Amino acid sequence: MEEREKVLEQRTERVVQFFKNQKNLVTYVILTLILWVGFFVRTRNLGLINDMTTGLPVPIEPDSFAFLRYAKYILEHGTMLVNDPMRYFPNGYLPASEFTFLSHAYVWLYKFLHLFSPDASINFAQVVYPPLAFVVGGIFFFLLVRRLFDFRVALVATAFLAVLPAYMSRTMAGFSDKEALGMVLLFLALYLYVCSFQSNTLKKGIIYGLLAGFITAAMGLAWGGVQFIFVIIGLFAFYEIVFDYFNEHNFYSYAAWFFASMIFLTIVFNTRYDFFGFLTTDTILPATLAFFIGLFRLIIFRFNPFDIKKHLHGRMPFGIFTTIFSTIIIFILYVLHNGWGEVNAKYQEIITGFLSPYAASRWGRTVAESHQPYIREWFSQFGNFYFWLFLIGSVLLVYSAFNIMKKYRFLITGISVIFLAGFLSSRYTSTPPLDGLSPLAQFLYFGSMILLLGSITLLYIYTHRKKLDIHLDLSNISKEYIFVLAWVLVMLVTSRIAVRILFVLAPLTTIPVAFLFVRAYDTSMAFKHKLAKAAGILVVLYFLLSPTVSASLLGSYNTSFDTVSRSGTSYNQQWQMGMKWVMMRRNGNYSLSWVENGEYKNEINSLDEIWKYLE
Repeated sequence: MEEREKVLEQRTERVVQFFKNQKNLVTYVILTLILWVGFFVRTRNLGLINDMTTGLPVPIEPDSFAFLRYAKYILEHGTMLVNDPMRYFPNGYLPASEFTFLSHAYVWLYKFLHLFSPDASINFAQVVYPPLAFVVGGIFFFLLVRRLFDFRVALVATAFLAVLPAYMSRTMAGFSDKEALGMVLLFLALYLYVCSFQSNTLKKGIIYGLLAGFITAAMGLAWGGVQFIFVIIGLFAFYEIVFDYFNEHNFYSYAAWFFASMIFLTIVFNTRYDFFGFLTTDTILPATLAFFIGLFRLIIFRFNPFDIKKHLHGRMPFGIFTTIFSTIIIFILYVLHNGWGEVNAKYQEIITGFLSPYAASRWGRTVAESHQPYIREWFSQFGNFYFWLFLIGSVLLVYSAFNIMKKYRFLITGISVIFLAGFLSSRYTSTPPLDGLSPLAQFLYFGSMILLLGSITLLYIYTHRKKLDIHLDLSNISKEYIFVLAWVLVMLVTSRIAVRILFVLAPLTTIPVAFLFVRAYDTSMAFKHKLAKAAGILVVLYFLLSPTVSASLLGSYNTSFDTVSRSGTSYNQQWQMGMKWVMMRRNGNYSLSWVENGEYKNEINSLDEIWKYLE
């Protein structure tokens, strides 16, 4: 019996050693399996989205039909339609600025698929584009998370991304809108930027920064969600400046990204954005300010006018001083150039953007996906248990980031918990006072953010003056953790704006959740007692894999599989037969009715007059 146990133990050690020696191979095999599962579940509705009158697959939501029509035009004529008379009749619409990139992407995908299958149609290429975009995006997401943490967190996060219902909605077959491609470029741009600040040479940092800027510009051509990149990287750069991370290497890497993205987006491909207008957009402003403040900091640090560094020593951190000094100068210049009235208007615009950005717009009030969600809807969208895992994982991430500050780590973690409590309760339900608009709700919302950012800043100043050893610890916190926390803060704030942004929040939630599971596993492995170690691992595996847990991988897979399997096209059989009837009768007077952004519009005209626009 003892000999059999000894042999079994030796074999187990050999297996473990094999996996250790072949870590990269095993990692990529698991990643391939995860991506295959994600693609598989996203294509379970392909049998439900064929047009019975043509036999061709069609999109499952209305906006994608416009992209399909433009892609067919490009495929036939080799270029984008100049004026689309089917929109805003009779003046038409210029689609080049908004629809060119994605429509061409459909054509490129069709030509690629056509090499392997001559029977592939442009319709088929369009409906399978979202699942394929998930696969490509999943690779970049894995590489990004591995850069920020390790391969274990990256694999678990990518596994959740593959099956998370909240991310499934806009990446399943047929939902061929901008978001699927936009997220691919988002992950790639963030990955390249992380590579730029992690690089060990200035040359590599600048090259990665330029590449990140080019991909950022490409994302801007594909999707307006490019603003997320500017806010995330801009906020992270602010942290680097304030807490003296922002050395010359970081500045030049940041400048390479900033100028590359701006030049490509507004000058090289200038069909959509104006350079100066885009530079001062509310959501781009943090990145713009971070660049100019970083430039001021570099100049002051290099030339040290009036021996400033000596006068600041022991009184105020250099990063705090340069931030305040630069902000005052920029503010004065802005007032002199635009006037005080413009400053007040910009302030009101920013506050409105935080509280109710679409309230004054009929589009915002009528389009369901622009509805401003309540926090209860967040829990409903992600599932109560999963969202609690995300919040707990985020708090654990704060604790781990500031763990180097032995004495103050619990204080900062406690402040982050208070922030989350205040922020989440500020718009919890439609009933006052926690409706997001009441005085109490606004106090909780803005007060929680001021408490979080202000407390850390004051602690930084205090330790600089009184506890220099702890101050140095604060300057050595992992940049990777801070980058993720900046990402969390940006997405929590922006997800209050519209329901559709919860889709963009979804990938981020997987990172703290994966971090929580990996930390729980590491803690279990650290137990000295074998029984405690085994029990801990079993608990982790139960919550990670059990189909009876809604937030687990299998629980999420079952939910997503069921949802996708029932997701047919909104262009249903009644519409298909109705449009076939219209196609068969080109003469006479008919009433054409369609839906665009929640508004029903009718035009009564001779079909012969209109048909020339439909050909």
